[in-house]
Amino acid sequence: MIFSLSPETVRDLRQLVAEGKFREDLYARINLWTFTLPGLRQRQEDIEPNLDYEVERHASLTGDSVRFNTEARRA
Repeated sequence: MIFSLSPETVRDLRQLVAEGKFREDLYARINLWTFTLPGLRQRQEDIEPNLDYEVERHASLTGDSVRFNTEARRA
């Protein structure tokens, strides 16, 4: 398996290249794919499944049993 890790940033590297503040050759090397994942504020339907996944993962690693009541899930 070949794996490549790309750095992430909240800055617009294309804009920085255009302004001369970021090296164009370096940008070309790290810009293989652009992947944008909206924040959970824009994906609220994903919160509960992510919560369930993390609780199950925690339980499998530690043996602890964690549950959230309905009120906590709505928060």
